[in-house]
Amino acid sequence: MEKMNPYLGRQLPEMAIFRNHTVGKRGAVSSNSPYATKAGLEILKQGGNAIDAAVAISLVLGAVEPYHSGIGGGCFHVVYHKETDQFYAVDARGVAPIHATQDMFLDQDGNVDLSLTEFSGRSTVVPALYRAMDQLLKKFGTMTWEQVSAPAVRLCREGFHCGFYYSRTTNSPSAEHNRDSYEGFRELYLNHGRPREVGELIQNPDLANTMEAVDKNGVDWFYNGPIADEIVAVIQ
Repeated sequence: MEKMNPYLGRQLPEMAIFRNHTVGKRGAVSSNSPYATKAGLEILKQGGNAIDAAVAISLVLGAVEPYHSGIGGGCFHVVYHKETDQFYAVDARGVAPIHATQDMFLDQDGNVDLSLTEFSGRSTVVPALYRAMDQLLKKFGTMTWEQVSAPAVRLCREGFHCGFYYSRTTNSPSAEHNRDSYEGFRELYLNHGRPREVGELIQNPDLANTMEAVDKNGVDWFYNGPIADEIVAVIQ
């Protein structure tokens, strides 16, 4: 026996399973994390527009999935502005340091040195995400940094539950190297040096403090203040 799929207009086998559909009339949010999706919906319900929601989503993803994104990295944006019928694209991937050279990842024999490409300050780029988000907010947004940062700050302070990919990422050779090489990594991203377990509560008050400082002082503070000095010091 077959049944009709009301969305596709054709018959499907009886074993076919339909996912539940979430329907909205004024907007929709889709992201890689339920925490980020919830943050985007929260911003829309508060009266923010799609850009306000997108910035909030990005900040939350940086908190709950730091292995994928964050204020220390970059991003791409493509925005369609209906009123002007224009597209606005931003390439905000990080750029190389000013002293980068063509052979800076090669050893004395001219071969690629993986310790330099994967685990050294030479592979660190200038983080462009905050600058790009700031431009988007100023051009298309309606909310302040404090408003769009609120969901991410709250998650960092109150905590969020570790997911499968977070747990798996902390149980990897890269995590072991970072644990042994970088001060603070074992307490911030690991559980006292051990991999995170699915379901455990994770907090990041230092990240919350940084975001709140940007809310108060502006994005330029991130690039020219004490955070920038600390980044440079660690890299060097």
